[in-house]
Amino acid sequence: MIIENATILKAEENMTLTNGETFGKVVYLGKNDSADNWHEITDEEAQALQETEE
Repeated sequence: MIIENATILKAEENMTLTNGETFGKVVYLGKNDSADNWHEITDEEAQALQETEE
């Protein structure tokens, strides 16, 4: 696999990254994505949101 000019976002400890639909500790931005689309929430908030989606 070749990854060129990839932007990688990493969540702080006890935090999770989200764009409102997807959650992760490490996010590799696609060419049409922006870091501005992502923000950190606590792991507890992420867990609660994921449980309500199921």
